[in-house]
Amino acid sequence: MRHSTFCFGLLITCFLSPSADAKNVVTQLAPTSKWVLDYDTTSCKLVRSFGEGDQTIVAQFNGYGLTNVFELRLLGRPLRIANARTVTLAFGNEISARKVKADIGRIGEKGLPLLFLGRQSLIPRSLSSDPGQDAEITPQQEAAIDSLTLTLPNHDVYRLQTGPMAQPMAAMRTCLDDLVRSWGLEPSELKHVKTDAKPIGSPGGWLGPDDYPSGLNDEDSNVAFVLVVNKVGEVENCYVQSVTNDPKFGSTVCEKLRKRARFHPALDESGQAVRSLYRNRVSWRVIG
Repeated sequence: MRHSTFCFGLLITCFLSPSADAKNVVTQLAPTSKWVLDYDTTSCKLVRSFGEGDQTIVAQFNGYGLTNVFELRLLGRPLRIANARTVTLAFGNEISARKVKADIGRIGEKGLPLLFLGRQSLIPRSLSSDPGQDAEITPQQEAAIDSLTLTLPNHDVYRLQTGPMAQPMAAMRTCLDDLVRSWGLEPSELKHVKTDAKPIGSPGGWLGPDDYPSGLNDEDSNVAFVLVVNKVGEVENCYVQSVTNDPKFGSTVCEKLRKRARFHPALDESGQAVRSLYRNRVSWRVIG
């Protein structure tokens, strides 16, 4: 049986714990490359390698149009864990530590482990003045963050020595502003949106089993997408930001959502309807 499911990001719980150094040996990984910023047509990717040989870990921050939020992926041989498990992630000091469910993939002929750590920010939502919103972060706070610490379920701890994050994140924001402009919107206007576009009805009704792409042999897929929503709540455009397995999954999602998705439009600070972005993810699963 085929199913399509809308997912609204990984559930993240935040906690405070004693320093990892007090309980476990921390493997320090110095950078072995410069930060590389990839200007894609649908996303901005900030990438850097740490460590050498079998200890190499590559960190990839994927930005999709939200200035202080990114999807984090880590690739490397040290990241071998059996199944989807919970890891501990911290940027800078221990107060930013959070537990994160890691989705696991493999890449390349050698099947290097790839951890998908979901939607993240340098400062966790638990420290936000508004618990329902992501925490705001200043360039000064970014400059004070100079590491990424990952604790695996087997208690191995790896600290990626990122260096101050202010300059890389500023470059990411510039890329994201250019990305939004390429979609026909002005970043400064999006920052004045007071109420985001809200789906009319459940997004789960936009796709069903009958929409599974024809010609595919019972594959699963995860599709991340962004919609440009106009002032009357219609979908003006759809962009696939990532897709696993066959690209047909992504093109099918956009084809159907252009026709079916409808919204209460976003409102600016004066209560006027404005164009905006809506981002979400679809999971295609074959059961049985």
